[in-house]
Amino acid sequence: MKRKRQTRPKRLLKRARSGGNRRQTVRRLTAQGYSGDVVAALVGMNKNALRSQHAIDLEHGREIARADAAAAEAEQLSAEEETMRRAFFAGYGSHWEQPDGYNLLQDCKLPESKKRWAEWLRRHRRGESIPSATNSAFED
Repeated sequence: MKRKRQTRPKRLLKRARSGGNRRQTVRRLTAQGYSGDVVAALVGMNKNALRSQHAIDLEHGREIARADAAAAEAEQLSAEEETMRRAFFAGYGSHWEQPDGYNLLQDCKLPESKKRWAEWLRRHRRGESIPSATNSAFED
């Protein structure tokens, strides 16, 4: 018995993905720190085809990763800044804090402490000297 000849091509098991979806995936994976070879394996492409078709997406992903790393580094506090942050917020959530939110240790409420901390950090990072209250009392 002869087999019947197929007139149409064989159906693919995997559906083709849209280019936009693949571009987003390549950018996201590259931004997460995966290398081009790993991205190619995860996307299901040949690594050379990935590099030729998605070179711009790979570069954008690397730029996103660099920007995220720079932002994380800028947000880290030095040892002196961390000590001062603890000093500015000491007493909150303890017996020093009154029911109305007033902190006896800081002589103010939490929003005022946050403003003082932000001002100190801004001046400290710019390198400005912060006049202390004790020095101004002796000048008169």
